[in-house]
Amino acid sequence: MSLMHRWDLSPAEAREIQTNLAQQVDSTTPLDALNIRRLLAVDVSMNRFATWLAAAAVVCDIDDRILVESSTLIQPIRFPYVTGLLAFREVPALLKAIDRLSLDFDAIVVDGQGLAHPRGLGIACHLGLWLDKPAIGLAKTKLTGTHAPVPNKSGANVPLMLNDDHQIGVVYRTKAKTAPIFISVGHKCRISDAVALVKRITDNRRIPWPIRAAHDEANAAREGKRIT
Repeated sequence: MSLMHRWDLSPAEAREIQTNLAQQVDSTTPLDALNIRRLLAVDVSMNRFATWLAAAAVVCDIDDRILVESSTLIQPIRFPYVTGLLAFREVPALLKAIDRLSLDFDAIVVDGQGLAHPRGLGIACHLGLWLDKPAIGLAKTKLTGTHAPVPNKSGANVPLMLNDDHQIGVVYRTKAKTAPIFISVGHKCRISDAVALVKRITDNRRIPWPIRAAHDEANAAREGKRIT
């Protein structure tokens, strides 16, 4: 099937699209994580009972550790909250925010799942496939899979497994005495490359700084309802 699809879908139709698109995710192409410089990070912010959302796309220079461009927008919420279908709620707005950027980027990090998803197509996979770019999912909670305990030290990590025989991600502790994050491939990279890139953007906080930068921009747009 073609990746370009409608977004005004029922949850059942959305699940079918995820199942079909999951076959197109590339988790074997190497990504030179040590030479990535411009990284796109995205996030969405909304009030609990709001009828609109704020989307943010930021380009970060990860060598200089600075935000170099930001784009935000406000858009009505057009898809209900359904576990596992986050992409259909957020990606249309994120694509519009990304389209407003003038700078190109080498890879994408998303506050959400990649392959570590019940149908193997989290929001990072969906965005990576749509943009045909390397993408990585960095989630704060587990959606599927099992793992051993993660040692309580910075950089400790264990495989996230599906059915004990298939690795779908890595559970990674960015900081001692804080909950780990869940790293998984979105598109066009291997899990080892994804972990290597996360190490480059971790700064002694639980959530890597480009994701926090996107989160801050999305919150600012939501609080001010400003469109840039």
